[in-house]
Amino acid sequence: MSAGIELRKAVERVGRLSRDDRMSKNLEVVRDQSLSDLVRARDQIDAAIAELLQVDSAVTDIQQVSADSPRPFKKTDTESLDEITGAVENMASFAYMAVRPGHVEHDDALRMATRARLAWQRLDRRLTEIVTPRRSSRSQ
Repeated sequence: MSAGIELRKAVERVGRLSRDDRMSKNLEVVRDQSLSDLVRARDQIDAAIAELLQVDSAVTDIQQVSADSPRPFKKTDTESLDEITGAVENMASFAYMAVRPGHVEHDDALRMATRARLAWQRLDRRLTEIVTPRRSSRSQ
């Protein structure tokens, strides 16, 4: 499992770099150079963990509607995103209030946490797609 040891060392190095004072001074440059690589690495690590735990994501691939197609919702895009954001905040609070550490069998907790991370990755990718056009339009 030398890959695991190498990965741990690399993650520890990234952690040290992120706490370095120079990082905050050069945040935009570092973000532009490294963020997509870190996100890809995180996604690959989570996928490997899910494979090791034999966890299938409960999130299925949903056909995305094009920007010019009619929406099947009465709410605006902004209202829908605000509702999604509120739901995520509520779920985070619920996790703290409803589930006590040490009261879920370890393997079950690990599997469920991995499923939640996979679902979060999918949501995170979509949020990135939503935000990206704004970032690129600012630079034009």
